[in-house]
Amino acid sequence: MKTGRSISELAQEVREIRDYGKDFSVDTRAMESFDAVTSTDVKFLLGGVDQPHAATDLAHGQIAAAAKIPKAYYDRMRGECPRLLASNINHWWTEGDPKKRLVRTDSRDNSIRAFLSDRYRPLDNFELMSAVMPQFENSNLEMKSCELTESRLYLKAVSPRLTGDVAVGDTVQGGIVVSNSEVGQGSLRIDEFLYRLVCTNGMTQETSVRKTHLGRSTGVDSVDSASEFYKDETRKLDDAAFWAKIRDAVEAIFDAKRWEERLDQLRETTERRIEGDIPQAVEVVQRRFAMSDEETSDVLNNLIRGGDSLTQWGLANAITRAAENRSSYDRATEFEQFGGRLINLKPSEWNQIATAA
Repeated sequence: MKTGRSISELAQEVREIRDYGKDFSVDTRAMESFDAVTSTDVKFLLGGVDQPHAATDLAHGQIAAAAKIPKAYYDRMRGECPRLLASNINHWWTEGDPKKRLVRTDSRDNSIRAFLSDRYRPLDNFELMSAVMPQFENSNLEMKSCELTESRLYLKAVSPRLTGDVAVGDTVQGGIVVSNSEVGQGSLRIDEFLYRLVCTNGMTQETSVRKTHLGRSTGVDSVDSASEFYKDETRKLDDAAFWAKIRDAVEAIFDAKRWEERLDQLRETTERRIEGDIPQAVEVVQRRFAMSDEETSDVLNNLIRGGDSLTQWGLANAITRAAENRSSYDRATEFEQFGGRLINLKPSEWNQIATAA
């Protein structure tokens, strides 16, 4: 599995984003995009904010979607004719479909890091880590991997107390994955995590908690300027109650009875063999999880040459081992989720894979 960065490096970056991040509630009619003379890219003015802002690639994608400009055309204008792109954005922001937006910025480089609906409710990474890290320490969890990508925060840890054998010599540890996006790329999630000691693969299983970032409108009425967004007292109280629930959910994952039930489920998968054609079985997996040909080839090679049995358990681990070859931490984590989803297939779904010909 990918290891990402150290927890101290991650914590420092999360704190800096908290300290230097600013959120603005703004009507798009108070915004303007322009082709900067000294830049080959489009920049943005938030009404009433003097400093122009660049945008991350992620934010550009959100701006394209909000303006209903096809992404391929947006990217072509951005690369070949930024002035045309700026003109397109300005038109749709003012004449086409003006709306209130929550614009999340980073004052370290004056960038727009997210362009979101005004109903987006921030659940920020700093608050999340403040809620769960004491739980991790109190439970003596061992951090196996953590990362902060442009899209999401990931914390992956295991408990030495939750250890067992799926088969003789094949030991796994139970743990937790906490992940969150504060830039509109999915909900806050708390998932079960399996760590396979024989080859240090990680596998993410069913979601225990999932919280979407949807709340009330930010309520901006003026189109003359952007106003800095602050949480009101109601939101602060709601958030405090929510973080308390998150702490409870973290504790619940490490229930000993639940762990024994999970081990029994895993042991059953070692008895479910692939009866049909191996490449055809992997092709069914490719379609189910929308893998590329290169990714599918990695899975097939891992299954045939990796030394695991040709079973549901072996195939799941062939998928999670392929995570190590993914250049993107986000994509690697998706492969860990694919492995967990394969383990949790219904018998009829697994049969489609096992008997493929």
